[in-house]
Amino acid sequence: MSSRSRHDSFLSDLQPFGEVLYKDIPMDNLAAYGIAVLDGQSIPLTIENIAVALFRLFPAKFAMVGFPQYPDGMRANRTLLHMQPKYRNFATGSAKRGFSLTSTGRSVAEATKALLEQHVVSSLETAETQTETLAAGEPYGARARTVHDEDLVARVRDSMLYDQYLREGLESALGMDFLGMLGVFSPTPKNVVKRELSHLEGAAERQGDETVLAFLRECRKKFSTYLAGGRKEKT
Repeated sequence: MSSRSRHDSFLSDLQPFGEVLYKDIPMDNLAAYGIAVLDGQSIPLTIENIAVALFRLFPAKFAMVGFPQYPDGMRANRTLLHMQPKYRNFATGSAKRGFSLTSTGRSVAEATKALLEQHVVSSLETAETQTETLAAGEPYGARARTVHDEDLVARVRDSMLYDQYLREGLESALGMDFLGMLGVFSPTPKNVVKRELSHLEGAAERQGDETVLAFLRECRKKFSTYLAGGRKEKT
């Protein structure tokens, strides 16, 4: 199979997320995720490939108005322009040269991936819980959603920030990478950031993962301004 055929096949096979999973996520963040998906498959980051990928993944936001069966290339292009260093600094490039994510864009893509996966798990577990409680004759909502500690710890270990911590420490670490690991965006209320960090710390402690726990405690010190009042770390 030629590279072009492989690329076309991959784009055709992309499955859309349910609209409820991404309706509140900014288009720039969704585009960063879509670009990362293509880049992970070594697919050229042309405006055409990006527009099709975004349409396939997030049709409610990237389909053509009045013709929902087609991608809206102009909307994709406007989004990519808004992602440039002048505005969001998520991506660089042009329609002629192709595009690439900046380090900030990669962090945003990772955060978006974590958020989408979290929402998918939440939706699946909600449906499963609803089925179980109805079958048992219990009122829906009687059981809390289960959060798997091993998945939370694995998310930390797979993050760019954890990799940097192991290689060189957190001295030059950026707040965007911290937020990306937590699966939240800037600006996010500090109580939410504290809650998400505490969830990860609790999971690491219950799993007995001292290395991850030490890393998270260092994050708490390094990024304390995201958790309390004071001057914010640069992002």
